[in-house]
This record gives sequence, C-alpha cells and structure tokens, in this order.
Amino acid sequence: MFVQILLLDVLFVLVPTFIYGIFYDRMRQTPLWYGFLLGLSAMVCLATSVHEANLYFDLRYIPLVIAFLYCGRKAGLLVLVCILAIRTYVGADEMVVGHISILLAAIVPWLAGSGIGALPYRGRIAKALMIGCWPLVTSVAVIGVYSALFGSERIGWPDLLQMLFFGAAYIVGLGLSIMLNEAILEREMMKIELQRGEKLQVVGELAASIAHEIRNPLTVVKGFLQLSLERKEAGISHIPIMLEELGRAEMIINDYLSVSRPQFEKIEAFDLGLLISNILVLLDPLANKEGILVEMQLEEGLSLRTDKARLQQALLNLIKNAIEATKAGGIVKVALNAGPGEAHVTIADTGRGMTEQELNRLGTLFYSTKEKGTGLGTSVSIRIIEAMQGTISFKSKPGVGTRISIVLPLAERHFRDRLG
Repeated sequence: MFVQILLLDVLFVLVPTFIYGIFYDRMRQTPLWYGFLLGLSAMVCLATSVHEANLYFDLRYIPLVIAFLYCGRKAGLLVLVCILAIRTYVGADEMVVGHISILLAAIVPWLAGSGIGALPYRGRIAKALMIGCWPLVTSVAVIGVYSALFGSERIGWPDLLQMLFFGAAYIVGLGLSIMLNEAILEREMMKIELQRGEKLQVVGELAASIAHEIRNPLTVVKGFLQLSLERKEAGISHIPIMLEELGRAEMIINDYLSVSRPQFEKIEAFDLGLLISNILVLLDPLANKEGILVEMQLEEGLSLRTDKARLQQALLNLIKNAIEATKAGGIVKVALNAGPGEAHVTIADTGRGMTEQELNRLGTLFYSTKEKGTGLGTSVSIRIIEAMQGTISFKSKPGVGTRISIVLPLAERHFRDRLG
C-alpha cells in the first residue's frame, strides 16, 4: 500500500502542470491560478498520505517548490497556506512538529526561488533540483531529531527501506515536475523567438519594398534633373513630370503609413452612391482596355460621414483589383444597398477566383495573387474600412470569381431620417 500511494502522489503532483501546459496562454497572466491548482495537489497528497510510525509520507512539498520556482512568492504562499490548513485539519499528536517541518521546508524555496527564469536551461534545472531537495533534507532531519528525542522504538531496516523508497519517489516526482515546467518555458521562449524573427523579417521586407517602390519615381526625377543640367532650355518642360513622380513617391509613403494606422484628415458627409459612380468613371478606361464589362446597381440617397478621400482610395483599390483579376469578356458587378443603419457595398467579378489558402492570406502585407503585386493596396483598403467601423469579407471560388461584401455605418442624421 505504501508504494502504491506514493506512486499515486507522483500522478497528483503532475496533474496541475499538465493542466497549466494545456491552458498556458490563459493562465500565464494570473500565476495564482496555477498556484491554486498546485495547492489542491498538495492538499490531496497530504490527505491520502501514508501514516506509519507516527510519520506522514507524501509528496506535498513538490507542489510547494514548483509554486515558488515557477509562479512566484504569492503562489508559493498560497500553496503553503493550503498545506498548513490541511495539516491542521488532519491533526494528530505530532501536529506541531509537522507545522515546524512545513515552515522549515518553505524557507529555501521562499528565499532562493525567485529569478530562476533569468538563468540558462541547465542552470535552471540545477537550481530547481537543489532547491527542491531542501524539503526532503528538512523532512529527514526532523524525522531523525524527533525519533532521537521522542521515539520509543529504534528505526529498523523496514523503516529505512520505506524512507529510501520515499526519497526516490520524491526525487522522481520532483524531476518530472521540473522537466514538464521547463518544457512549457522552453516552448514559450521558442514561440517568442519565432515571433521576434517574423517581426524582423517583416521589417526587412518592408524596408526592401519601400526602397524598391520609391526608387522608381526618384530615378525618373534624377534623370530629368541630370538632363536639365545638360540641356538648360529643356528643364522647365520636365518640371510637371518631376512633380508628378515626386507626388507618386509621396503617395507610396502615405500608403505604407496607412497600413499601420489609417489617418482621417477630413471628416465630411457625402453621398456614397455618387462616390462609387465617380470611381467607376475613373476606372472606365481601364475596364475598356481590358475588355471588361462593369455593371452597377446603386441605391440613391445613402449618406456617410467619414473621410471621403480615404474611402475612395479603399474602394478604388478593391474595384481595380476586381477588374485586373477578370479576363477579357468578363463582368464586374458593383452594387450598393441600404440596411438598418448600414450601407452594403458588393463587388463581384467573374475572374480566376481564389483557393481557401489564398483567401486566408488575403490582406497580408506583401502577399498578392498578381505577379507584380505587393498586396499593399488590399491591406490598406481593409484597414481603412475597419478604421471606419465597417466590416469587409471575401468569398471566392477558383474558376468562378470573387465576391467582396462591405458594410459601412450610415451617417447618424441620415439614419434618423430613414427611420422617420
């Protein structure tokens, strides 16, 4: 029975760590939850302990050590209180000695348990094992002193064998608990390193993309300036082209800034149907060139109050993408309808469509289904619409086409008028 209960205690002390590993993302913000689970584990160990020769054999100190090492002093104190409470409830003649043993066992974990996370992997393992063995040493010392002072019987070989097995079970349980907690820490550190590496990669790609995009207009400006120096009489005629290219470079920079956080400079009320109609007029030459038929069905009188220029930029990007994704002879349909306090914009094309994997990556910076695309226009459009408290969703099927659904809140005044 002695062996079976100690082996069962090993399972009890491991269960909280398994639960912590499963729900780590939720529990790491509040380590006291892990401390609470470890406290319950310690209480169960003590409640099911083996009581022989006026001594209690259990693994209650493993949760105590783990709490101080990996959860902090507050969680460690919580486990300590749980152990003292259940020990008081169990009672027996040696309760005072038991309390002294518990408090002595908690001293080293309390004083030396903090700061383990700053050590390298092997250092953490070594420190955790040394601190974890302290309660075992104090238990053996207390048992020895108590037996020498108050024991009426000498400790025989069977008692020594039980103590040896108890020590082995304690070390095995402690080692497994430490290794499980270290595995959780290593997994989290690896996750942080991967995220850091991804961020650095994105920064590198962003820098390269910005340099590539801006280099083109600057190269044009530089060429015309050099030409103006060689041919002074031709300098004035090149100024409009240079200004246009500098404006394009400025627009590229603004687009990159909009990816992180769109800024709305001018908030105004305007007719959404009229805005979409003007966008389609701008894109009509492109549609004619590509041989695309653009159909529109716009409900009149829908007013929005937001940055008109930014919304035009977003819708222009999305409709232009739909035209470019459609082969000659295809159709792009743009519809505008009213909902309860909302305006529903639909952009549907009969283009190549997208797979589920492509849809999941849509809007990701630097991802584009076009050969020469950067994905910047779609990313900017999505962020602009979301910043306007709107929503955007994509549905697509390869070989059939893509459907974009946009929902934008109507102007408050216009919404009251419709209800009235």
